[in-house]
Amino acid sequence: MDVLTVLLIATTAFLAYAVGSGFERTSRNNRYARATKGELETRSFKPGEGKALPYYRAGRGLIMSNGEFAFYRALSRAVGEEFDIMTKVRAAAVVSCSRANWAAGYGTPIAQKELDFVLLRPGTSYVVAAVELDDKTHDLPERQERDAFLDAAFESASVPLVRFKALSRYRAEEIRVHIREQVGRRKVVSPRDSVRHLAPAHTHS
Repeated sequence: MDVLTVLLIATTAFLAYAVGSGFERTSRNNRYARATKGELETRSFKPGEGKALPYYRAGRGLIMSNGEFAFYRALSRAVGEEFDIMTKVRAAAVVSCSRANWAAGYGTPIAQKELDFVLLRPGTSYVVAAVELDDKTHDLPERQERDAFLDAAFESASVPLVRFKALSRYRAEEIRVHIREQVGRRKVVSPRDSVRHLAPAHTHS
C-alpha cells in the first residue's frame, strides 16, 4: 500500500469521525433544548412535587402608594359621580397603532408604560380621559422625556391626558375644574366614531 493510499484512508476516517461527532453533539444539544423547554413549560404550568412558585404579594398588598391613594380619594370625591375610575392601566389598553406602525417601533414605547388613573364613562368601559400624578421623580430628565412622549401619543389619539402635581393635600373642586377644562377643550372620539374608524372600508367590484 503506497503512501498516497494511506493518507487517503486516514483523511476519510478523520472526516467520518468529525461528521459523526458533530451530528451526535447537535443531536445531544437538541435533546437538551427540548428537555429544557419541556422543563420550563412544566415549571410554568405544573409546579408539582410540592415546589412553590417564586411569587409574593407585591407592594405589601397595596396597589397604590400612599401618595397615589391620597390623590385617588380626592379624585373620587371630585369626579366619582361623573366617571368610573380605574387605576394602574396599561397605556396600550387606551391608545394603540396599526400593526405596521407597531412593527416599525411605535408600539413598544406605549406597551412599556402604565397610567396612574383612567376615567370611564359610567357603566361602560369607554375611556374619557387618562390622569397622571406627577411626583418629584417627574422632574428627572428621563421622566420628562417619557411624559413628553405620552402627551404627544395621547394628543395624537385624541384622548385627553390630564396631569396633576403631587401635593400633600388636594381640593376636590380644583381637581374637578381642571379635569373639566382639559376634557372639554379636546375633541373626545365617541364610541360610534371609534367603531366607524376601525371598520374596514367597503369596496365595490
